[in-house]
Amino acid sequence: MNYRKSRSFLIAYIILWLSSLCAILTYPFFLKVGNIMVNQYNFECLILSKLHIYCPGCGGTRAFSQIIEGDIVGSILSNPIPLFMIIIYIIIFIDMTRKLISPKNNKWFNYKPAFITIILLIFYTLILRNIIAILLGIDYLGDLS
Repeated sequence: MNYRKSRSFLIAYIILWLSSLCAILTYPFFLKVGNIMVNQYNFECLILSKLHIYCPGCGGTRAFSQIIEGDIVGSILSNPIPLFMIIIYIIIFIDMTRKLISPKNNKWFNYKPAFITIILLIFYTLILRNIIAILLGIDYLGDLS
């Protein structure tokens, strides 16, 4: 398949570029508006507020902010999923660029290990983080107290 002539591939590639650009340019604005919205309306995670356990998304915004600030270890401790998703996004972006530049090499990147890792990270954030916080009393996020 010639990826240079594939219309759907080119559209996906352009959407990937534009979404990257939009995310980079609008992050400071949404960070400021997000802080105002959270402080004004007091949004809470329903799972955390009702069941008093962490959901897989708890700490995700904090983790993403720490990635932007360069605190990779803090990001992994808060929630490892955003960092891994950014890495997968970059790999897909590089793979699509490679296919666009040299269409003769049609081997796709094997995404199966990435999906298995995502499932394991969701398991960690859903089960193991709650066990560590509730049974051992180690609550890195500090939201359960």
